[in-house]
Amino acid sequence: MKINTPIHTLSTASSIGFKLVTITEKSFTAPDVAHRHNYWAMFYFLKGKGRHLIDFSEIETLPGSIHFVMPGQVHELDAKKNFLAYGILFREEFFLIREETKTLLMKFYNYIDSGSMASFNILKKEKKYFEQLADMMKHEFENDNPYRESVLLDLLTVFISKCIPYFGKTSFTNSVEASGYIKFRNALEENYKSIHLVNDYAALLHINPKTLNQIVKTYTGRSALEIIHERINAEAKRLLKYSDIAIKEITFDLSFTDTSHFTNFFKSKTGFTPQEFRNG
Repeated sequence: MKINTPIHTLSTASSIGFKLVTITEKSFTAPDVAHRHNYWAMFYFLKGKGRHLIDFSEIETLPGSIHFVMPGQVHELDAKKNFLAYGILFREEFFLIREETKTLLMKFYNYIDSGSMASFNILKKEKKYFEQLADMMKHEFENDNPYRESVLLDLLTVFISKCIPYFGKTSFTNSVEASGYIKFRNALEENYKSIHLVNDYAALLHINPKTLNQIVKTYTGRSALEIIHERINAEAKRLLKYSDIAIKEITFDLSFTDTSHFTNFFKSKTGFTPQEFRNG
């Protein structure tokens, strides 16, 4: 049994949950392999061309494009000559230091939960502005000072705020509701393999199922059960494509009663049986 997607953790020189890496063609002397992060990642592409696989979508990397990768998503990056990009990496708890930044994080979730790929090309007139923000983040990250964490969070907030209009229309509510949805998403990430029911997540969060559904619908336009099923299905697809774990083992790993139950669930979401998806 082998899982072919290693999980990368965020290692920094200090306790802050932020890191900025410079990516050039030299970064690919050893090919990148499909992997996951336990943190958020933004990739800002400045020069050259390449390809970026995020879960099951392959996107061309062009100068002036920005791609977001959520914790848990599988991604793989490859690039050609004269390539330059910044990888802006941060733990969710770093971004949640301040109440006002929760709304921005919710816009991420809202956009990605709608089924959209969080990648876009910035307007030519804004390219210099984004480059300056990224360069300032790089400068602050590489120079230790007592206010570094605060300055980095300020710059990251501005950078993400400038990205939000490219996501199109997103929901907006107060930070109390945002906190509720973040707690649900974190509970889902920790328990999606073993807990499949809305009532059980509501009990974990000490709220009633109706309230949980209202919170989820506010941000996604969908029910809590749909979001739960989407997370289970995403993991099933990743395990089928990026591991050689037997389908029977995946069935029980995701807490389905038998392979028939899992097959019916998976086919209802994808139109394929697990074996068809793995072979495709």
